[in-house]
Amino acid sequence: MAISRVEMSAIFIRFAAMLRAFKGYSIYISQALKLSLPIIAGQLGMVLMGFFDTLQVGVVGAEAVGSVGFATSIFMTIIILGIGVTFAISPLIAIADGEGNRPQSYPIMLSGMRLSFVISIILYALMSFLAYNIHWFGQSDIVNKTSTDFLAIINVSIPFMIFFNVLKQYFDGLGRTMPAMTITLIGVALNIILNELLINGIWGFPKLGALGPAFATLSARIFMLIGILFWMLRDEESKSFRAIYKNITVTVKKFSRELTIFKMGMPVGLQYFFEIAAFSAGITMSGWISPRHMGAHQIAIIMASVTYMAVTGFSAAGSIMVGNAYGAKDKIGVKRSGNAILLLTFIAEIVFALIFIIFNNYLPHWFTSEPFVLELSSMLLIFAAFFQLSDGFQAVGAGLLRGIKDVKIPSMIAFVSYWIFMIPGSALLAFNTTIWGHNIGLGWGLQGIWTGFIAGLTLAAALLLWRFNRLVKTLNFE
Repeated sequence: MAISRVEMSAIFIRFAAMLRAFKGYSIYISQALKLSLPIIAGQLGMVLMGFFDTLQVGVVGAEAVGSVGFATSIFMTIIILGIGVTFAISPLIAIADGEGNRPQSYPIMLSGMRLSFVISIILYALMSFLAYNIHWFGQSDIVNKTSTDFLAIINVSIPFMIFFNVLKQYFDGLGRTMPAMTITLIGVALNIILNELLINGIWGFPKLGALGPAFATLSARIFMLIGILFWMLRDEESKSFRAIYKNITVTVKKFSRELTIFKMGMPVGLQYFFEIAAFSAGITMSGWISPRHMGAHQIAIIMASVTYMAVTGFSAAGSIMVGNAYGAKDKIGVKRSGNAILLLTFIAEIVFALIFIIFNNYLPHWFTSEPFVLELSSMLLIFAAFFQLSDGFQAVGAGLLRGIKDVKIPSMIAFVSYWIFMIPGSALLAFNTTIWGHNIGLGWGLQGIWTGFIAGLTLAAALLLWRFNRLVKTLNFE
């Protein structure tokens, strides 16, 4: 059938409009990639320490894998409150930069350091208390003993980890993501080497078994803080910022910046706490089935956490890009930055899901050779594949909302999605018990726990993306 000139003209007009739209978005996609890839490498470095701790301790046995994974999950559940507070620093710096006040980033960073000192003391006290009351979580005696000793060591790394993250957020907020990435990757390499030496007692090092990763991770985190602090002190732009604020008098209400960071950062910390605590509850529930079920669960969850930390890089980049556009009062920039990040997240999560589906029978062999654990963890990776998109979109949605200073409602969404919906749902699907003479639950075991994960993450993703789109539509800078 012939196409008329009018129809042909309409096709060319639509095609030209698509090209213009792509050209407009290509700038944002390019910026998102440039900003996010180093952040992703740095974020992966954080979780890769736990990944290699679990991987390398597998030579000790499945119970060691479960114990180290359980202790690490408890540690990260609490420490994320402090790290989450520091996540307010990069969008605040990005907004200041967008407003044309880039040197303001330096006093924001200093305020973050002062606030983190107080937070570190509180979290260390809390983690020490939990370490010596680990039996509350109802695990086996061997898991309790190993986890208590592991936490007593790794708790010392709390201030080093939080201070490092303050400086990381400082550089990231300025759009300079290479310093934190470089130092993090060196820290991961150091952690891997020390794991091998301390777990197995090579080259005269003590053979510490399951406690080797705790000392290795502590040493790596001390190195990382020293490294990024040295980088900041030698950095020319940071020197210029210091000179500016050394030679001028700025009237600021006492602790006002610290209060601003805390008010914005605490809901972010709570949001991450609700999510990570929910997944830690999943680990605890898997331990109620058996230590070997916990080991299988931990293998699958550590692999899912690697892909999660990758998309938190997109989340951080989105927070910075949206914050920069928000500070510049650029509504179109806010919208296009968000859409560019969401597109990249979609592509990445599809790739991750395919990897889990195609290689689910091979990946668990990195951690263990026990047939029972291999079979269970291979099955759980299929569940992990199904929640990749939801996990990515909820992480990125929260980051985009941080860029426009919306943090309170997202933390409420996280609480409802994970603690009102996901964890009770996982428990009902996983276990079968009798309450007041009535059978409650379906008794699906690990499959039930992970089905609940899929449902909770999907709810959180839908609500967070809906809120971002709604707020962007109503933005008015006039």
